[in-house]
Amino acid sequence: AELIPEVTTLPLIETKIGIRSLIGDGTVRLGRISNLNGVFYSLSHAGAGYLRAPAIANELADFIINPKARCTLIERFLHR
Repeated sequence: AELIPEVTTLPLIETKIGIRSLIGDGTVRLGRISNLNGVFYSLSHAGAGYLRAPAIANELADFIINPKARCTLIERFLHR
């Protein structure tokens, strides 16, 4: 909230605590929050997050810099 005060106005839908975070069906979700300029997310990596991190970080960085970038490794998980 100190870095992005707008997040305090977002509705809390669900909270989970655990070492292996999963969202819904467990599918990785990547993208941007449409109503908060400059806020991106990378969610639901579970136990394999540390294995995927380098590839996802590189492609997500490309997407952040250029939203029209062709991100072949993450395209199916990317919510534009």
